[in-house]
Amino acid sequence: MKSLLSYKFSNGMPIWPYMRYNLLHKLDKSSVFALEGTPMESKKITKSWNLLKCLKYVRIKKCEYLYFSSTLFNTLQDDGKYLNILDDYYFSIFPKNSYVYEDLDRFYACRHPKVNKHFSVISSYIELFAKFLSKIKTNKVNDDLLQFAKLFNDNISLDLLKSEDHFISVYAFLIRKFLKYTSPKLLVINSGCYGYRRSVVIYEAKKLGIKVAEIQHGILDDKVYKLSKYDSNENNLEIFTMCLPDYLFLFGDYWKDYLNIPGVIPITMGHPHLNNIKKQLAKNKNENKTFLFVSSPIFNDKLFEVARYLRESGTRCNIVFRFHPKDAYLIYTPYADRFKQYDIKLSTIYVRDLYDDIADADFLVGSYSFSLFEAMAFNKKIFVLLDDIVFKYFPSNVVTTFETGADILNKINGFDDACEVNIENFWAPDFYKNFQLFVQQYH
Repeated sequence: MKSLLSYKFSNGMPIWPYMRYNLLHKLDKSSVFALEGTPMESKKITKSWNLLKCLKYVRIKKCEYLYFSSTLFNTLQDDGKYLNILDDYYFSIFPKNSYVYEDLDRFYACRHPKVNKHFSVISSYIELFAKFLSKIKTNKVNDDLLQFAKLFNDNISLDLLKSEDHFISVYAFLIRKFLKYTSPKLLVINSGCYGYRRSVVIYEAKKLGIKVAEIQHGILDDKVYKLSKYDSNENNLEIFTMCLPDYLFLFGDYWKDYLNIPGVIPITMGHPHLNNIKKQLAKNKNENKTFLFVSSPIFNDKLFEVARYLRESGTRCNIVFRFHPKDAYLIYTPYADRFKQYDIKLSTIYVRDLYDDIADADFLVGSYSFSLFEAMAFNKKIFVLLDDIVFKYFPSNVVTTFETGADILNKINGFDDACEVNIENFWAPDFYKNFQLFVQQYH
């Protein structure tokens, strides 16, 4: 059988690293990953208007440290400005030699004004320009596309591969020109673990000899980095690692146990925003207990049903439902009306820092959400929706599992004080020192 990594797009980039994450989700039948996403209404007028407004942030600068990020990481601060809670901290260490490039959100909007004014949204315009040009210039269907589609017959279509093949040919060319002009020593990215567009950026950067690092931003599972049964027996792993970062910046040593990636060096950096905010926040005293529900990246209706049960049970409590950044737009749609019907307060990254919500809560309720790990830093009591994945990643002495709202009510009275954990194992201290040492050692 032909090596999975030997199937390539027309420009020579391997297909598997690009499509891997989405395919593994489709092939996995677990309850967490089988959830369907919430449908999103397309608003062409809104998108077009946002693109016009954001043109003033289209700029380019040569720098040693280049950050490929997303406006989704921008969180509203008390001064009314947005802070990129990951990249802006890295930027602040070498501000004269750094620049942040942020992708726009799904409506092509940019969160501003920003604390850090040294940023650009040109990356989204490069992608859109590539999409436009790929409609004009098309490639012949090569045999690798045909064979790859047959391997995953019901999970990927030839038409999709053809479309991506046309796009990648143009996008890779534009990214290569962009990287040659900006000439960074180090390219730091977010969300590269998902493959797709970011894998093209990594691939082109490494061909140019640019070192690439990725900042952890969530749980590290098998579909993110660890080699799966579909690619663990490959002999040509150097092809795979050409689409992966050279370094992975971790929040704490805890996550090293979940990594087994040839060619990728894990570096513990810490999470400066969490550590800074934790020192500043004190819990607000509420007369009634507060439950904070945190949504998964794929909107989870079951969490809403549990929140509704708590409200209908007559329990005197405050209920806050916080949307994942990718679903945050739902707070402004009629879809959110059903939450208001049950006096469930809504929260998103648009209106409030996650850590403010966590500090105010007595209990965190969620499923497959990294926010529950962040709640550990605040020594909160945590309920996790029962699923096999819970036992794989969450420390058993810290979380309590549940299946229904009744489970929570039955267990809450006997809930001991939240268990203490070694916070530094999850959230390492000395971020600024750690990054400076990394630069000295590797660059």
